[in-house]
Amino acid sequence: DATEFQDRLRQFLISADRHDDDIVVVYYTGHGVLEQDNLLLPMADATADVAYTAMPTADLTGRLLSGPVIVQRLLFLLDTCYAAAAARAMVGGAIGFLAQLRGLAAAPSVGIVVAARPNEQAESGAFSQAFAEAVGHRSSGGHEPDFLALDGLIGIVNETTPAWQHARLFLTG
Repeated sequence: DATEFQDRLRQFLISADRHDDDIVVVYYTGHGVLEQDNLLLPMADATADVAYTAMPTADLTGRLLSGPVIVQRLLFLLDTCYAAAAARAMVGGAIGFLAQLRGLAAAPSVGIVVAARPNEQAESGAFSQAFAEAVGHRSSGGHEPDFLALDGLIGIVNETTPAWQHARLFLTG
């Protein structure tokens, strides 16, 4: 459910086992529901009152990244319908997170990859399959470099997902 998801992710992010040079990837796949231009993630505990009981995507980079978070490099992958509707709120939270690290971090960054534009539905499994293939694709660098450019990966993803589904990258830091 939403509370367990948030609590477990929060404990992971503030754990003494984390280091400031860790890279954490949070991948969410499931339903995405638009409510007044906000993307909500209905989890197992959501009721018919989805607008009230589903988790706002803004919480991923807002509440969860506030306070004593040790990790300074994060990547969020949202594989839902209308995923880019979360971008404004999530980027705002990411900028707030980076602002709280002012001068205390060497190279903090937050990336947000969304599987579909705000008005697009996402075909089940299309983004995850395309992303996995893009990571190993020769033109992205495949398995050779230590790091892969996210914008290049998204370009490859968009070549292989349905023509009506467009992944996007938002990066700050």
